Amino acid sequence: MRRARILAGTGLALALGFCGTSAWTYAQARADGGLAYGRERDAALADGRRALAVLTTIDASTRQRAEGSVRDWRGVSTGPLREEL
Repeated sequence: MRRARILAGTGLALALGFCGTSAWTYAQARADGGLAYGRERDAALADGRRALAVLTTIDASTRQRAEGSVRDWRGVSTGPLREEL
């Protein structure tokens, strides 16, 4: 009987310690500046992928669509590439 109480108390103490550590870790992660950095990085990657898709495709089925594609290219390009376009 005594042994069962000791094991139960030890198990409860370990469970409470684990819960407390988990709550502290979660609170630290929510307030972390790295989380905001990660969101900004993901947004920049998504923008880059969209721009890359525009720069690697052209719809030249009609003159208007070709001109629209070149306008889109200019919209997503910068620097010397934009000057060339």
